[in-house]
Amino acid sequence: MMLLFLGLIVPRRDLVVQVPSRLIAPTSLVGAKSVEVEDIKVGTGDTVKADAKVSIDFQGWVGGFDGTQFADVKGPYIVPLGQGAIISGLEEALVGMRVGGTRRIVVPPELGYGRTGYPKDGERAGTIIPPDTTLYFQVRLRSIKLSQGAFGLNLF
Repeated sequence: MMLLFLGLIVPRRDLVVQVPSRLIAPTSLVGAKSVEVEDIKVGTGDTVKADAKVSIDFQGWVGGFDGTQFADVKGPYIVPLGQGAIISGLEEALVGMRVGGTRRIVVPPELGYGRTGYPKDGERAGTIIPPDTTLYFQVRLRSIKLSQGAFGLNLF
């Protein structure tokens, strides 16, 4: 739960909110369709921020969660958010996730590989992920990595 205080959003740590384990809640994305997220397991660790570096395990499918699997990464797969290292829909869906959690994510084509599919060009263009394909992911957040400061010190 958040409170608005002097124009800032401040988390309320004294409130406990029960979230149903099968909740599907679209995240808001400007000018595009929404990403759908479903928390299979809500984590108990730190919360991912938009500029975090995260370590994840993930699986990816086309044609639904029972469809054709195109990725099965048992990690750790380290991703710097906010740098375009992964598709925008997946990046947006990771923000707000808590360490130790598992989330199912449905990414519309506009926030995935769009009209080109994957790979994006060359003679193999669109052969792994066809153009205009909705993507389905299940992601487990292993950790949020600390940044390296001067003298090799870990900084938050």
